[in-house]
Amino acid sequence: MLVAIMFASRWVVRRMRLDHVKEPLWAGLFALALLLIAEVAVVLELRGVSISDYVHDRDAVTGTIYLIMLWVFALFPAASDLVFPRIIERES
Repeated sequence: MLVAIMFASRWVVRRMRLDHVKEPLWAGLFALALLLIAEVAVVLELRGVSISDYVHDRDAVTGTIYLIMLWVFALFPAASDLVFPRIIERES
């Protein structure tokens, strides 16, 4: 999942030409909101449990890793240039 987040966020930042730190950060937070809305909709519809039951059913280790990965998902578009620096292309 981490590798998919890394490459997808890099692709989005470069494809949409998000230049400053603020734009990729907003894109990541928007993606996080969409992910949480989709997850809540699936949990409520398919599993038939409440949100509180869904949260309380997670054990400490997987719940912590899940929360960390959500924050990585949200913040990685802003950090993608640090991990994957852009190569300046020369125009001929």
